[in-house]
Amino acid sequence: MCASAFTLATALPSAGLGRSWERALDMLIGSGPSLFGVSSVVFGIDHFSVLAVIASLVPAWMHAGMFWAYLTGAAFVAAGVSIVIKRMDLWGAFMLGLMFLLWFLLLHSPRVIAAFRSHDPSLWYESSSAFIALAMCGGSWICAWYAYQRRRPSD
Repeated sequence: MCASAFTLATALPSAGLGRSWERALDMLIGSGPSLFGVSSVVFGIDHFSVLAVIASLVPAWMHAGMFWAYLTGAAFVAAGVSIVIKRMDLWGAFMLGLMFLLWFLLLHSPRVIAAFRSHDPSLWYESSSAFIALAMCGGSWICAWYAYQRRRPSD
């Protein structure tokens, strides 16, 4: 999420801090998409290291939990690599955001609703997981916006 904030900061005007500070800030802000891509690769590798746990989170009505665990791990790695190497990064970041949005809607929201209805103490955990997925969706789309802006011809 921090990398998303750095990426979003590229849209802000210069603060007039002085040349050396602005250069350092530009380097930090410019690293946002790369940091986001690297974190995506790490999440993908992490998915592969706990496939059974990830598969157990897939709702029963979706079937083939292990398939979805492998697919999401591969999607994380592919999107992260595309963002880092700036090759098809617009599509990689956009589709990663779509994956997170689908997770929010299909995986996390029903779990939050079920925990709320049953007064389950896991409500706080389920809610935080849902909002993290939603925040990562936004972060992915911020990186997609950055990739789009980078390709646009300057006015």
